[in-house]
Amino acid sequence: MLPRDHRLRGDQQFKKLARYGRSFFGSAVHLKMVQSGQQQTRFAFVVSTKISKRAVVRNTIRRRMREIIRKELPQLKSGFDVLLIARPKAATLEYWELQGQIVELLNKARLFSS
Repeated sequence: MLPRDHRLRGDQQFKKLARYGRSFFGSAVHLKMVQSGQQQTRFAFVVSTKISKRAVVRNTIRRRMREIIRKELPQLKSGFDVLLIARPKAATLEYWELQGQIVELLNKARLFSS
């Protein structure tokens, strides 16, 4: 589980992301990010029923994405709000394939600290 201060919560924060966020697309994941001015980089994860009608599948994808981010957290820059949205292909990927996609998107967004 992600530490509490790295979780994105609240309607206003999501609206800010939707309105001003920069988008990066992968085949299985869509990343939206905006600079927040906070000390930590905060994350939120969305897996809609379009991905699968079964909650078990959606929760598995969400857990995998959360774990991938938790492992990458020490190498990430601070001060950003990031939204990861699963796309239909995410349901068919293995963990390591999903990890590769997310790391690639984080690289595109230049969220890794040098």
